Amino acid sequence: MSSSRSTFTAAIADRYRVESELGRGAIKVLSPQVAEALGHGRFLREIEMAAQLTHPHTLPLFDSGLAGEQLGLPVARQLLRSFLALAIALSIAISVADANAAAPTPTQEELERLRSLPYTESSKPGANDTDGVTIHDTARSQPGLNLYSIPKLSVAELIDEKGVVLRSWRREPPFTWEQVDLLPNGDLLVVGADPPTPRTSGIPDSTRYIARFDWDGKLLWRRPLLTHHDAELTPDGRLLALTFERKHLPKFDKKIDTRDDLLTLLDEEGNVLESVSLLDAFARTPGLELITVGSNTHGVRPWVDLFHANSIEWMHQPELEKLHPMYGPDHVLFCLRHQNRIAILNWPEKRIVWSWGLGELLGPHDAQVLPDGHILVFDNGMGRRWSRVIELDPLTNQIVWEYRATEPKEFYTLSKGSCQRLANGNTLISESDKGRAFEVTAEGEIVWEFVNPHRGERKDRLSIGRIRRIDRAAIDAFR
Repeated sequence: MSSSRSTFTAAIADRYRVESELGRGAIKVLSPQVAEALGHGRFLREIEMAAQLTHPHTLPLFDSGLAGEQLGLPVARQLLRSFLALAIALSIAISVADANAAAPTPTQEELERLRSLPYTESSKPGANDTDGVTIHDTARSQPGLNLYSIPKLSVAELIDEKGVVLRSWRREPPFTWEQVDLLPNGDLLVVGADPPTPRTSGIPDSTRYIARFDWDGKLLWRRPLLTHHDAELTPDGRLLALTFERKHLPKFDKKIDTRDDLLTLLDEEGNVLESVSLLDAFARTPGLELITVGSNTHGVRPWVDLFHANSIEWMHQPELEKLHPMYGPDHVLFCLRHQNRIAILNWPEKRIVWSWGLGELLGPHDAQVLPDGHILVFDNGMGRRWSRVIELDPLTNQIVWEYRATEPKEFYTLSKGSCQRLANGNTLISESDKGRAFEVTAEGEIVWEFVNPHRGERKDRLSIGRIRRIDRAAIDAFR
């Protein structure tokens, strides 16, 4: 403590004099090692946000700057008892939080290892874990039904607020359903793969497909296609899917292929109409540099998984275009796990018009535009070992809200993960690897929680994919 105090005292000596220590609080610091790996951007924006906070129970931000080679700021989130006077807040900030100093800094080698791992299919439940709906605050939870998938079983279930299964879809024999989406007419759109023969690790290209089932579970059509992660219905009734193409690109690897992710437009029967290469889109956009990604040898055929795109959303709120052209009806929002960013593509020009996330996001998933133009995204925290959900204002690139657990490491999923802003302002979140979904208020209180009851062959809890809350009225319209 004496070393921390002397360092702090010396850093502010030109502006302040520390006479005594009256309590304990925190100083947040950005070490050179973290700055090199993650960048200063997030930290500087946090300083700006903290400086705007005023509340009797919140430690105000007095100053920030360089102390030796560390950028530091008093943590504005530190709650104080209401009787603490403003005059002693600076003294309270003398104590340096050991947890911040001990926070893991992901190395490039660690990130490469994590990127190459296959998605988690299950987790070991705790001795006292319970299944189904474990929390339900009926007064504060948003009413509605919940659609979620169990990828390993090739199953999707529609459950009510109590966890009762009202409808299910499945494909036999099962292998994987990467994503499901319930369409306005009750059809289910599925991105999946059939089991290979003979069984192998990974997903062979030849087994991938996009399919459409009706409300009663009947297969309407199935199209062999190199789809992965996401597909949706566009505002004009066509389909948009993530696909990929293997390319030999020596600039990324001289021996193995590089995976180029594509945004692919389909007709309502699943036939390909047009595709946009993300590699080409980045090349057409000056100033956007790609993160170096190593080879992935865990699959059937090794490749450089450069982008790992995992969510897409065709802009569907034309009233937002008056805020900025990027919300226009010919633009697409997408999320890139291995590039640590979300971006918006101008479809006619095949170029990127907005991008954000470097220095902030680590392995993100499931980006979507909110009614006010903000963007909600799941930040997995790859290598950081704790996850959060972020609401971003893309016009200012400022984080305006986030959810993380009180003990951050209690909420973490390395793979998948989803988030959805609900009509009452709550947020529905999927902690996919642990087979858990929960709903939080704007203040971060959990008001609904569901734990997947499906178990694997070894009695492990199966992971879940994206979860979406659906208004009952929407279901009643076609049921």
